Amino acid sequence: MSERDRYEHLIRWYPASWRARYGEELTTLLHDAHPTANVPFGVRLSLARRGSIERARASGLLGNSLDGPNLTRAGSLLVLWAWTLFMVAGVVVAKFGEHWESAVPAAHRSLPRVAFGVVQLAGGLGGLIVLMAAAILIPGLLELLRTGKWDEIRRPVLRSMATGVIATVATVAIVIWSHHLSPHQRNGGFFFHGVIFVLWGLTIAMALFMATAAATAVAHHTTLSRRVLRLLGTMATAVTVLMLGVAVGTIIWWTVLADYAPRFLGSGLLATSNVLPLPLVAAVLLMFAGLTVASVGTIRIAQSVALQHSSLDG
Repeated sequence: MSERDRYEHLIRWYPASWRARYGEELTTLLHDAHPTANVPFGVRLSLARRGSIERARASGLLGNSLDGPNLTRAGSLLVLWAWTLFMVAGVVVAKFGEHWESAVPAAHRSLPRVAFGVVQLAGGLGGLIVLMAAAILIPGLLELLRTGKWDEIRRPVLRSMATGVIATVATVAIVIWSHHLSPHQRNGGFFFHGVIFVLWGLTIAMALFMATAAATAVAHHTTLSRRVLRLLGTMATAVTVLMLGVAVGTIIWWTVLADYAPRFLGSGLLATSNVLPLPLVAAVLLMFAGLTVASVGTIRIAQSVALQHSSLDG
């Protein structure tokens, strides 16, 4: 790594828009202040802190410095990141909830069946909306490639492709292997299978986060009309509502199972409690984190609409 690259690497904490405007000046300042010695840890920590704050501002998490259209874009991307958290949580709930009906007395299955159905329906609709939003961005991606701006999105896109291939290969491998195991071994009876499943889950989570990062990079570098941004904002708001449905359905389903099938909740890898199994606790915490981020994003979208209406009235 060259001297220049070393300093440029340090400021990657800052968003691309900030680096394009101030990056050259900051890189020169770092070079002049630390021409030969390594950059002190305190300076690195300060760069990380200040860069993270700027990223939070650029994403819409902090401040109100963005204009209406960019506020809609930022809010929609926050909802997308929140949905990624929900997808990770959904994988945990789906795996944990396999064959749950056989553990609940027939007289008490109606409520959890409806709740779990809401989780599945809302999750499916949310995923469909996200895919539709991704399709809307495809023309913008093609335009970036046509105009030679590939370097602006190259790293996140390549990382997404690499982790996607790894996750796909891992999924095929674990499915083939699982077919050679008995139902008892696949459902907590074989510790090594549980460990492999956890590692596979981490691989899927990494692929999802890298795909979201790539979509974020494309969205930030794509010119979108106000009409398209309004559509994306509406879709993001709908996804937030569906996320709330997933969270509420999961909690209701969990509560009923804790009453009527505690032994089911206490089985399997890491499920050491009959009431508060670690996987479900982690999944619901992810959902609440996602809802918090999505709520901020939805508020930003509403603020954007209000700003645009006030500008039209003015």
